Amino acid sequence: MFPQNAPFKKNVLTFCIISISLYLSVLTLVYTIDPFYIFHKSLFRNPKYPEDHVYLNLGLIRNYLDKGATDTILVSASYLWEFNADDISESINAKKTLKLCLPSIYPYESYTIVNKACSTGRVKNVFLQMDIEGWTWYPAHSLHPERDFPFDLYKSPYKLLLLPYLWDGLKTSVLMIFSQVFNRDKFCFFYRQYPWRFFNGLNQLYNSWTMPEISIGRYENFQKQVDCMGNNQRKEQKFEITNIDEKITYTTLDEHLTPLLIKYPQINFYLIIPPFSKYFYQSFYGRNKRNLSDVFAFLLQLVNIGENFKNVKIYGFDDCSFTTNLRNYHDKQHTSPEINKYMLYAIKNGKHLLNAKNIDIYIKNFVKTLNDFSETDQLDNHRNTFEDLVREDFR
Repeated sequence: MFPQNAPFKKNVLTFCIISISLYLSVLTLVYTIDPFYIFHKSLFRNPKYPEDHVYLNLGLIRNYLDKGATDTILVSASYLWEFNADDISESINAKKTLKLCLPSIYPYESYTIVNKACSTGRVKNVFLQMDIEGWTWYPAHSLHPERDFPFDLYKSPYKLLLLPYLWDGLKTSVLMIFSQVFNRDKFCFFYRQYPWRFFNGLNQLYNSWTMPEISIGRYENFQKQVDCMGNNQRKEQKFEITNIDEKITYTTLDEHLTPLLIKYPQINFYLIIPPFSKYFYQSFYGRNKRNLSDVFAFLLQLVNIGENFKNVKIYGFDDCSFTTNLRNYHDKQHTSPEINKYMLYAIKNGKHLLNAKNIDIYIKNFVKTLNDFSETDQLDNHRNTFEDLVREDFR
């Protein structure tokens, strides 16, 4: 009997070896060409996400926007990606939130990401950053000068198997493997240095304050600049509300916001204007000699758009006194985690909503805080805690 079964056992063993080899080959191939999860979910219990936003966001939409489990997305630049996903969900009593962020995101990129995610039919709420700089400074279809946004991949993800996308994926895979094996954060492969580190969870994805070696150093360096401000007397520059030309329109809004609101009337849009410091406004508009009334014209157009859609809520924080305190910032624009926490608190409690009835008062208070800001006052300030912000209750 045994000699007769020998070929059978040999065939079974060969089949098993070939099957396992093919499985391991496919697994290796997938992780080699697709480190951004565009074609698969992570097979490991604690997946790590590489910080390569232009590709990773597409993978998150395709494989992590879970039907029935995730119903909210955040699309923003670095100003709002400090939000924890769970905190966003709690602020509007939603399910899970997926963060789809991109440094210095341009309106055309925002539109592409939001449209791709909403087209899945799984999104009920969209948190969208509407920063004044990005939406007023550049033409509607401007592209970021320091990156190539993969618009073709958003139309046809299978183009990932073609150059140059295949090459970018391979480089990232090599760097990921070396980083995990040697437990180091920085390697260089074909002139591509691996970014800061992996993110360990979707809740804090992109959140730079989870990287103390970067965020704390950045904050401390900026605060050293703030400490020196008292020694430099600044020439006072008063800002006034001039005649706002309500006829000014921004094509970024017409082409990259309004079409989304029309296409997805069943989805709630939370439009958030990030609160840059008043130091930014004074230095930026003083240097570029831009008319501040153009910013107010943008706010008016945004509010007017919101009046036409029941599924839109707009939030602005530029009239808050915390924007005059540079202890709350780690550069001219980016706030501390306490400010981000307060913004979601305000959204949860229906505060800082902008509409046609209060926009004039908002602009008036915006200018008041702008004129109240003084560099010399920073020396006696302290960083506001979340409790401080709630206690002051800026409304």
